[in-house]
Amino acid sequence: MQLTVRGASYKFRSNNVSLPDIDTSFTGLLVLKGRIGSGKTLLLKTIGGVFAPESGIVQLSELCSPKMIQGYFVHSQAEFNFITGLIGDELDFAGVSKAGFERFLNRNVNEMSGGELKALSVHMALLAAEDVVLLDEPLDMLDDAMAAEMAVFIAESAKTKPIIVATHDKHFDAYADKIIHMDFNELVEPIEPVKGEANQDILLETKALSVQLGQRSFPEVSLELTQGEIVCLYGCNGCGKTLFTRTIAGIGRWSYLGSYDWQLPRAERGVCLQFPEQMAYQETIADEIADNAGKENIDKVLDILGWQERGKHSPFSLSDGEKRTLYIISLLVKNKACIFDEPFAGLDQQSVNFIVEHFYKARARGISILYTANRIADSVYADRVLSLS
Repeated sequence: MQLTVRGASYKFRSNNVSLPDIDTSFTGLLVLKGRIGSGKTLLLKTIGGVFAPESGIVQLSELCSPKMIQGYFVHSQAEFNFITGLIGDELDFAGVSKAGFERFLNRNVNEMSGGELKALSVHMALLAAEDVVLLDEPLDMLDDAMAAEMAVFIAESAKTKPIIVATHDKHFDAYADKIIHMDFNELVEPIEPVKGEANQDILLETKALSVQLGQRSFPEVSLELTQGEIVCLYGCNGCGKTLFTRTIAGIGRWSYLGSYDWQLPRAERGVCLQFPEQMAYQETIADEIADNAGKENIDKVLDILGWQERGKHSPFSLSDGEKRTLYIISLLVKNKACIFDEPFAGLDQQSVNFIVEHFYKARARGISILYTANRIADSVYADRVLSLS
């Protein structure tokens, strides 16, 4: 398989985006790496026929012929890979056998966690009839055990059909036919965790809070979130982390037992959803910042992000990782307590370090943070870890 990219550029409302030139061939697994915003997702979407460049060439072709190929694209935000209500209908739509998926057939897409949807969407893509599969961050939102298993499954599948993976994950390094770095990125080590001191001022208290969604019930959770504290809600895919955080954030209409009590008004609490695309609806990045941090903090947030020239750009031109970073920083500037669902998903290590540093700066200002994680490496930055597994 031959991948050729030359002079490809795009126009998104008020800004232009360009892809780096690439000319390479591969037979099995091609891995694209690079910092958030380097163009990995944009390249996959172009190959998959989602986008068309304003200028230049983006072409995936067979080595033995000039035939151009479009691949089966799997979005990094798992819910975007489903268009019907039931998993059984999704399998029919994708032309995939239902064998092995029996326990999911009557499950509603809206009742499943991001990790469960991610695993299903990747499996469906690899079992579909398309000649090439394009996977955007196929391991994010997966817990450690599932991520390792999925990496092996993808590598084995690449022996029978070409696969292109965009990822920050190291799981594929040993399996890749080729690795392309979309930008120059020095090896960055994880930041050293810094624990904070306990504070007795309780901002949130939950008592035996158990959430029920459809026919599924999730375990009771009791916790106290104190001022200037970072708490991680840790657990495997599907254990109820997202439902719990969305419930105490006041999002959704699930039934629940127990109680929860905030000592802060809603105007002083910020929430970043598991899928940041759900939060974007304004014309410009500056307008999005104004909604989440206040007009008076637009320049401050742009300075923190180093985006001084990007305020008038469209938020929809940002990568998923950039969107996540935008909302996290904006919310930390304004609110006294923040809830973040999988804040490190889809981020390279340098971006993770950036977020963690601002977690600690916020904690020093007395801001409390509750976040979810399904990987042990992402839980170490918290002062306390509450496990749902």
